[in-house]
Amino acid sequence: MFVHLVKVVVRVRKYRQGIKYGIHISPNACGYGLHIPHIVSGVIINASRVGNYCIFNTGVVIGNKDCQENRPTIGDNCEFAIGSKVYGKITIGDNVIVAPNSVVYKDVESGMVMSGVPAQVIGRNKKTV
Repeated sequence: MFVHLVKVVVRVRKYRQGIKYGIHISPNACGYGLHIPHIVSGVIINASRVGNYCIFNTGVVIGNKDCQENRPTIGDNCEFAIGSKVYGKITIGDNVIVAPNSVVYKDVESGMVMSGVPAQVIGRNKKTV
């Protein structure tokens, strides 16, 4: 009984803070080290998996296409700039940078820098480990 009550309280707090800050993050999707530096116009993260130490700026939308099974999988150390969009059943590798206002809907190899609508490779990430 007590455990059920705690789950309800946690769910209500998460919902209220999501409304307050304009954030929606799928449960159990993000790894540790998630960083959202600016929470002004909202962030939506509806991914099947998000790796460790990822950065999401304001206005980022990570979403599904048609149904919940078609959600992106994001690797470790990825950075999504202001207003970038990622959708569909795609895989984004480790150490990827997505430039501002870019739309990604195809798989991305590790260590790439993506930009444009639709996003194309414009270079390699020099910070790859």
